[in-house]
Amino acid sequence: MSTSRSEARRKAKEPRARVLDFVRAEGLLSRGDGILAACSGGPDSTALVLLLHGLRKTFGLRLALGHVN
Repeated sequence: MSTSRSEARRKAKEPRARVLDFVRAEGLLSRGDGILAACSGGPDSTALVLLLHGLRKTFGLRLALGHVN
């Protein structure tokens, strides 16, 4: 059974929506907060950076990256 393009897009958005709901429910971020994210370049830290980048406008975040290896 193949997945439709719209179904694939919906599933791809679920993690971001879940994180956004969690962040709001727990009060983890406030408008204008600054975040320094450590990034090794691996898949986990790259996913984190992309997620945080996507939340920048929602929370007015100042995002900085520190590369660690």
